[in-house]
Amino acid sequence: MRFLFISDLHIKQNTLPENTAWVAHFCRYITENSGLDPVIVFVLGDVIDQGVPAAFDAADAFFSYIKEQVSPVDIQFIFLPGNHDYCDGDLSPFMVFCQRHGRDQIDFTVKSTWQVEFGQINFILADSMNGRGHREPGMLSAAEIENAFRADKTNVLLMH
Repeated sequence: MRFLFISDLHIKQNTLPENTAWVAHFCRYITENSGLDPVIVFVLGDVIDQGVPAAFDAADAFFSYIKEQVSPVDIQFIFLPGNHDYCDGDLSPFMVFCQRHGRDQIDFTVKSTWQVEFGQINFILADSMNGRGHREPGMLSAAEIENAFRADKTNVLLMH
């Protein structure tokens, strides 16, 4: 199993993945370096740009395109919101997008910190925006992060 980490895609409405250089490089990297290993991609915020809900339609095309281009590699996405993924302070459009493309159904509207375990690694995903608008400073919940910590595992804290 391989882990990749990407962030700040800032996908805009009406942008096509096949015309975007980073998508071609990303797909080529995966196909040339993953072999038969499954690939888990942590997308660490700012899937879309400036909280425009319609940009999730373009993001749908991007993630579907990536899966097609790297097939037969088993690629799975785990999403963490960034400040631009909040649409007028609402995370619902992001969560609907994640249900279509995400490996795990993590609901950041319920709590701001989640963990995903792979073997001896405990990935802690912390939403630093915690319901704020995309222009406001972030804030983390130290108590939630501490509760997600596992003493018997290697802990990796991920945030936007």
